[in-house]
Amino acid sequence: MDETNHPDEVERLRIALWDAGGQPDADVVRHLESCAECGGDVAYHRRVRDTFRRWSASEPSDGALEFARESARVPDESVAFDWIVATPVAGLAGVRAASTADVHVVADAGGLCLDVVLEAAGHGGAFAVSGQTSLAGGAPAAELDVTLFVDRMAVAGATTDAFGEFAFGPFAGGLWGLRLGAGADAAYVELLCAGAR
Repeated sequence: MDETNHPDEVERLRIALWDAGGQPDADVVRHLESCAECGGDVAYHRRVRDTFRRWSASEPSDGALEFARESARVPDESVAFDWIVATPVAGLAGVRAASTADVHVVADAGGLCLDVVLEAAGHGGAFAVSGQTSLAGGAPAAELDVTLFVDRMAVAGATTDAFGEFAFGPFAGGLWGLRLGAGADAAYVELLCAGAR
């Protein structure tokens, strides 16, 4: 492999994020060491992966939990509270591509890392939602049931693909959330409360 024969994007991501599937081809390794563009791409994605791993190891603050309780109008501390509030990030801080007009959030959700972009869709508070889930080790969470909630009502469902990705068309509302998984082990993540935007 020479300087002009770059490994494809999937191969670079596989090496950077998952380190799975055995050792990469020796020619690919040599290319990554000699090509600033490809080597830089792999290094960038590893930094993003490591950042998500650090975030997933931390517990939410008491302030974040209190905000989540207030935004969900939980009246009593004895009531079980299951919604995790996602953390807003700068448009280019996560793995997902986002513009400054989009809302970009990340969350640690029951052993899953979640990276979501809410893209404004016209007027009236409508957003299209796309995202990616990964396991704590960085591998994609494939074939995971994902349910979109708007104003606390389930409006659409999907299953993640082999890369842990999912997408929903635009819906209008004031509060967006996702359920990751199903049954008692499902994690609920509040993505955006339009009043707090």
